[in-house]
Amino acid sequence: MDHQGIERVPLDKRPYFTVTNELFRHPKFVRLTDKAKVLLLELWGYCNEYTTNGIVHESILNGKGAATAKLLIEIGWVEHTAAKGEFYMHDYLEHQKSKQRIEEEKTIKQTAGSVGGQKSNHSRNHAAKGVYEASCQWCQEDRKTR
Repeated sequence: MDHQGIERVPLDKRPYFTVTNELFRHPKFVRLTDKAKVLLLELWGYCNEYTTNGIVHESILNGKGAATAKLLIEIGWVEHTAAKGEFYMHDYLEHQKSKQRIEEEKTIKQTAGSVGGQKSNHSRNHAAKGVYEASCQWCQEDRKTR
């Protein structure tokens, strides 16, 4: 909801991660090579797609070569973790959705879709045909409002 209490629906329903306008002027970003810039965006996308909460394995980090990965670490976009072969995208959860939030949003969408399908079924097969089905929640609601 926005500041006026109005629910805003995203224009694009595909999964996404956040990149702000000023990223391209950020002092740490401008120090990267073009290859490292692309890798950084790919790593954020990977973390979002696979809901890793910002954790990437060394093999993913090295996707564009060890030198590119090393540059991301040196500049501070990627951090070592205590686990061998795992790295953390700096401040990932301060800017991106967590695995828990992504799963909650997915459940809400699935539930809404299921309810919508059931309501559509009621409209087609019950209401439009004048059929009352005792096990149908919407048939029961229709009967109460009459």
